Amino acid sequence: MNESNPWRETWQQMAADAAVEFGRLLKTEREACRIMRKHLLQAQAEVLKGMLAVVETRLANTEPGGTPPAGEKITVE
Repeated sequence: MNESNPWRETWQQMAADAAVEFGRLLKTEREACRIMRKHLLQAQAEVLKGMLAVVETRLANTEPGGTPPAGEKITVE
């Protein structure tokens, strides 16, 4: 009963091809997610730098000492 079945061989080849393609899609999606995450983190860093600049400017304008030293905590109300 070891007959060759062309339909079964075709189906198995299609399943193998689909598995390979699925692996490629997962790799591509993972790479796309990594790139999007990188850009999102860069954008968040730029926003935080801008917010810090605003806080430092306001603090420098309200206190006679000028810009606070690096690492000094600023209380947010």
